[in-house]
Amino acid sequence: MSNEPTNTTIDLAESALKKLITELLLEKAMKEAIEEVAWLALPVINPIFALVMKFAAKFLYKKAALEAAFMIIEKQTNQQNENYEREVGQLRIAIKEGRSQDEINKERAEAKERLRKLINYDAT
Repeated sequence: MSNEPTNTTIDLAESALKKLITELLLEKAMKEAIEEVAWLALPVINPIFALVMKFAAKFLYKKAALEAAFMIIEKQTNQQNENYEREVGQLRIAIKEGRSQDEINKERAEAKERLRKLINYDAT
């Protein structure tokens, strides 16, 4: 049996970490808000305030996670596009310089591979 963590273990650890950070940040934010606006600690208002803060924290976490995913995708796609354009440039140079057909075919194959990775979103 491998000592490497399974996806389930990683997911559980990530979930626990997310919950811990969210709870700590939420607790701190609520404490500071109550220090600034004392009536938020009133028995009737405090549970409502806590519920709204928890909802807002979940909403913000989901939005931040989605935005982070989009940023990662954009960065990787831009990198793949740059790799493809660089390879096409190499192909153009090979053709312009009149290199051998084998060299041109090699550059063409590499450009096709870069295009495949760009189209299929292959992050390797």
